[in-house]
Amino acid sequence: MDELDKELEGRGLSFVRYADDISIYARSETAARRILSSVTRYIERKLLLKVNPKKTRLSRPEDSNLLGFCFRKPKGGSQQWTIVIARDSIVRVKAKCKEITRRNKAYSLEERISKLNQLLIGWVNYFLIARDYPPLDQLDGTVRFRLRMCIWKDWKTPRTRMQRLLRLGANRRSAAGHGHSYKSYHRIVNGWTVKMALSNEYFQKNGYIGFRNHRYHQTGKQKSLF
Repeated sequence: MDELDKELEGRGLSFVRYADDISIYARSETAARRILSSVTRYIERKLLLKVNPKKTRLSRPEDSNLLGFCFRKPKGGSQQWTIVIARDSIVRVKAKCKEITRRNKAYSLEERISKLNQLLIGWVNYFLIARDYPPLDQLDGTVRFRLRMCIWKDWKTPRTRMQRLLRLGANRRSAAGHGHSYKSYHRIVNGWTVKMALSNEYFQKNGYIGFRNHRYHQTGKQKSLF
């Protein structure tokens, strides 16, 4: 692979390689097809290696995926492509968050938050070079929504739910109405009363770091949500 790196550098090509996974960047589709053909010949005839056709393709920058990253052209007329987190990477980490916050798992709130923090710290640190902020807000929103459902289930009885809401600042009428409600978990935790009681600050006080907050503390390039 080192010999391939030198060959591509000698041709003046822009590329990124990790082990045997490589992306080469061209200015046009025509140039990309020419590069694909010539580099494939070089790898197979000169280096005597086999290029896997199922894993080799031409794609637009926004459709590429190298080690969890892809590219997007910012709005506003800028001609520069920006490194962002690939959609598949967002889907995978969201699935892991959902697994940790499944209501049928017998975790305490502290255990859930500890597992979430371990996950998000490593994930955010890996993607620090990406300039993709909205997904972090969305991930935090998903996590807090699901944590609220877990807490609501843990409170179990109408009496307990009412008492906990009152302790967290809800007025008596709202606490009683929500505590004795037979609405689904989704509808209850999306309501104003539960959201205000189990607020972003509530989860921060209980140790949840947050995807976006951790990025802010690592880079200082974004405002904290709290």
